[in-house]
Amino acid sequence: MNNSLKTILEAIEDNKEELIEFCREIVKIPSYSGKEETLAKVIAKWMHEFEFDNVMTDELGSVIGFIEGKAGNDHLLLFDAHMDHVNVGRRDVWDCEPFGAIIKDNAIYGRGVVDMKGALASQIFALGMIRRYGITPPTDLCMAAVVFEELNEGLAVKHIIENIGITPNCVILGEPSNLNLSIGQRGRAEIEIVTKGKTSHGSMPELGKNAIYPMTSIINEIKKLNERLSSHPFLGKGSVTIIDISSSPGGNVVPDKCRIVVDRRIIPGETEEVVINEMHDVIESVREQISDVEVSVSIIDEPVQFFTKKTLIDHKYFPTWYFDPSTPLIQKAKEVLEKSVGQHVKIIKWLFSTDGVYTAGIANIPTIGFGPGEEEQAHTPNEHLSIDELIKSAKGYAALALRLLP
Repeated sequence: MNNSLKTILEAIEDNKEELIEFCREIVKIPSYSGKEETLAKVIAKWMHEFEFDNVMTDELGSVIGFIEGKAGNDHLLLFDAHMDHVNVGRRDVWDCEPFGAIIKDNAIYGRGVVDMKGALASQIFALGMIRRYGITPPTDLCMAAVVFEELNEGLAVKHIIENIGITPNCVILGEPSNLNLSIGQRGRAEIEIVTKGKTSHGSMPELGKNAIYPMTSIINEIKKLNERLSSHPFLGKGSVTIIDISSSPGGNVVPDKCRIVVDRRIIPGETEEVVINEMHDVIESVREQISDVEVSVSIIDEPVQFFTKKTLIDHKYFPTWYFDPSTPLIQKAKEVLEKSVGQHVKIIKWLFSTDGVYTAGIANIPTIGFGPGEEEQAHTPNEHLSIDELIKSAKGYAALALRLLP
């Protein structure tokens, strides 16, 4: 371990109380998707206090900080963490105030602490220690605290990369990995299927055409489809399920419209065309039973309004991504992390979706994941993060910043 890295790892240990309080401060700030403005200002303040070389907020509200590396080295390492979190849910099942950031049993409790304000704090803190202690990293470093990731992963980081003109050589995602190294995830698509019929009074159904009836057949065929989907040796099996259903107009009226939303998890080799064609095949099977079914299928296009009032349309297709664990970058990252956190680091996959759908799945940028906290803690009541993992993750991020790229 070189002297500069040793200095920063010792600095993180010596200043760990500052990191803990930083994490608690941002957990206390509610930052639902589209309502991250207060947190964004606090993040920018911390970056300025750490004397990042440049700090900016883009038109979507993401906060981006830069630290200049060694002159003549044109490599860039991008750290990515999202500021938003999911809803608290039922408060009566929480044992503590969701935004209290209390410390109990050597852990910080609060909504978003695992997903992913612990990583957000430790990434900024790690880079801040590098800046505070006068270490010049071998490459330029960029910290992106992004907005609206929970509902529209990849959208904000795509905007950063494509609109402020940075070209990362590698991206570090801070999603919870229990201090292991994630090298991929299944992709996902949100597909809308709509059946159409004809209204009539509920007392005279024979005069109408009930849109729900053909939809029940479609749902049954989708259930059968899930059983025969292919599997990837590392990422696992593709899947498909129904996540929403609605009909209109309601009341005592035979519905002339029924809508479902399909969640399709995607593995390598499966494309947008593949998943749409699957749904068309499902419908053709139903038409063999119900010849006059009127139905449409499409990937959902969703308008997203950010707290800055900027609106974008998000196409709800998010590609899978995966990197071979034997590649030199993955092996080096594993070695660097193990030496810095002082424990075995497993190579894993994520079950959920991340900003890697854009950075790796679309932009083909080498992307890895490393973060504090257990994946199972995300979105749950009494969400909590071990303080030991918080500190170790900061050490891991510092080591990656100083040792991963040439």
